[in-house]
Amino acid sequence: TATTLVAMITFLGLSGFFFLLSLYFGLVQQLDTLQAAWRMLVVTACAILVGGPVGRLMHRVSARVLITGGLLVVAASLFSLVGVDAHTSFAALAWRLAPLGLGLGAVMTPMTATA
Repeated sequence: TATTLVAMITFLGLSGFFFLLSLYFGLVQQLDTLQAAWRMLVVTACAILVGGPVGRLMHRVSARVLITGGLLVVAASLFSLVGVDAHTSFAALAWRLAPLGLGLGAVMTPMTATA
């Protein structure tokens, strides 16, 4: 039940975040679809890169600790996006989006294995 609840909250939040991020890139920063997709790839690439090491780490660390730590990293990353405005450069966004992907990778792998 707890895993299902974490999955639901994570995916609902992730869906809302990617929707708003795509609106930000398209309407606020006036980027075309491909440019926005390349910028959003930072989150996905970091999540994929951290998935393997977290899977191996699950043999030594409790899934509960990994999920909690990942969610805290995600929350901190989302909180860092509060200061973003229309003229924020991609470099300034990338260091905020990369931890989001790392946190999601740390959440998804143990969550899936636990489910």
